[in-house]
Amino acid sequence: MASAPDNAALRLLRLLANDASASDLTAVDAPGTERDLALRIRDGMDRRRRREVELSALVETARDLGMSEIEARAAHRGVQTL
Repeated sequence: MASAPDNAALRLLRLLANDASASDLTAVDAPGTERDLALRIRDGMDRRRRREVELSALVETARDLGMSEIEARAAHRGVQTL
């Protein structure tokens, strides 16, 4: 049978898999290091999602400015490397 910390880690993983908010993760009774790691992962997921939205907006702007599809994709790849 799994110990309590293992159950807490599993709950945190399930919450992350279901796109739970940071406040949902904070509410789990888990050791601080496990909760902190889950919150760092959540933060990384949020940053990646925001960056994808920003990059999509950049490509749309490039298209609106008359860049070809190839030029827009090249600009998108260039920004991704930053």
